Amino acid sequence: MMDSVIKIGDEVSWRGAWGDDDVMTAKVDGITLSESPYCHVGEEVFSVKHSTLKEGKAIVDLDNGHWAYSNQIAPIGHDPTDWHKEI
Repeated sequence: MMDSVIKIGDEVSWRGAWGDDDVMTAKVDGITLSESPYCHVGEEVFSVKHSTLKEGKAIVDLDNGHWAYSNQIAPIGHDPTDWHKEI
């Protein structure tokens, strides 16, 4: 199975307040790929694999003025909290 990606310009489901807010929709404005989870230093990329998001190795800038850790976002239509629990 081919690994899906999220790329700049895609809409995603997002939970603000460190994942405690209700699910909202936002557009990806930027992606930083890091070597370890929750690290803010890394390489700016155009897209990131879903598996990399589930590993927590990306910081995503959103069009609503916020940024998010990988575990706060999911493909559009999915609740990030539930999506990250899926294997």
